[in-house]
Amino acid sequence: MRKKGGRAQNRTSALWAATTTLDHSATRTLSRKGGQAGLKISLKQVAASQSARIHDFLIFVCVRFPRDSLGPFFPGHFLFDDWWGHCLHCISIDYTPPERRTLAILLFSTVMSSDFPLFHLPENALKLVIQCMEYIEIVGFSLVSNKTKEIVRSINLKIEQISLTVDDVISIRFDPDEDGPSTMVWSFWPKDNNDAVPIPVYMPARVTAMRDVDTQQNFVEYQNPGLSIEKWVEHVQYIFYSSEIDYLAFADEICKFDWISLKDAVGKFKILILFFQDGCSLECAQLAMRHFPSVRSVTSFSPSFNDPSQYRHILIQNLDILSLGYEDMSLKIGLDDLLMMNSKTISIKSPTLTGKMVNQFFKHWIKGSNPRMEFAHFEFVNNQLLNKETLLKGLYSEEVRLNSPMRVNVEVEGYDIFRNDRTAGTISIEETDQGRNVYFQIFE
Repeated sequence: MRKKGGRAQNRTSALWAATTTLDHSATRTLSRKGGQAGLKISLKQVAASQSARIHDFLIFVCVRFPRDSLGPFFPGHFLFDDWWGHCLHCISIDYTPPERRTLAILLFSTVMSSDFPLFHLPENALKLVIQCMEYIEIVGFSLVSNKTKEIVRSINLKIEQISLTVDDVISIRFDPDEDGPSTMVWSFWPKDNNDAVPIPVYMPARVTAMRDVDTQQNFVEYQNPGLSIEKWVEHVQYIFYSSEIDYLAFADEICKFDWISLKDAVGKFKILILFFQDGCSLECAQLAMRHFPSVRSVTSFSPSFNDPSQYRHILIQNLDILSLGYEDMSLKIGLDDLLMMNSKTISIKSPTLTGKMVNQFFKHWIKGSNPRMEFAHFEFVNNQLLNKETLLKGLYSEEVRLNSPMRVNVEVEGYDIFRNDRTAGTISIEETDQGRNVYFQIFE
């Protein structure tokens, strides 16, 4: 205790840890209690218990840190609600462990909103605390100093996919793997609204982040710590061990940013795919391909691509991947369009696809068309009837069993056909809830 202005304030922060064995008979629910007394009681209950109701892998967490204790970028609390005074947060998801196991349970408490000496914790304990945070808070924490950046990197967190979106503002989207956290999006806002276009890529004045794009959970806003968009990308790639930008996506009919400025900001990064969303115009897409020529894969979900006769100069390019068509598109693809494609991988989803058209495509391939193609995917929509007799009509084929191109540990029927130079290509047919899919894989 110490006195300040004649008033005693408890400035003590406490850390407790306990270990207990939990098994499949777990039925007990640990109570959520605030204050030191509540924590001690909970720990005694845990330590004495041979069973407890836990929630997915569980860690009970603790915590509220004053908003000013860890710099301007730390949201001020770890997770969920901001409880005042004594508080304890617990996180749980129903889970029944298949066997007995030991879990370390960490609980933290701050009393009277006192500063918590986070960096006084042992390194392993500090990492456990950080791993209890949402990824949004972890990114914010990593910005406090070089030390926090290195601590976050040392935890070796992984993000499955990082993408950039060019819309009214520029955003970074993080998509985790199946076992990871929810998707999060960081958006970078200019100082003033500027209706004049094109505008240069700006130094962000403020930054917003949200988890789970659909529900906009965990929305937070920060002042920009003086990082350009280029430096932001470098920072998140560093802490998440990422060397690539999976998508550079364009969402507007007209790109409001100066193309040279945009290329200077993000052109240095290894970008795998140019992605044209439903609002992107054909003109915007063509400009993107012109200014980012090193990106050799293109995906379009934009209705501006419905008429391939308007962009045949794109069809004939030596791309690695060309993917066209989406649920809301009415892509009018024809046989001539397919034969013009010079990409290694093509993926087409179109209501005008027919079994006869794809059959004719295979016959042309046998004679030598599409020499760069290594893989093709045709998705039939609108419940079109498709049978292997139509698909294989007039083709000499050999039936084989092969692994599904899209499903793990699933075998499907396949049919080998041979080009005049004896190169083999394997056709397979799979049915999904959305329609029928034909896959064609070439084996040199």
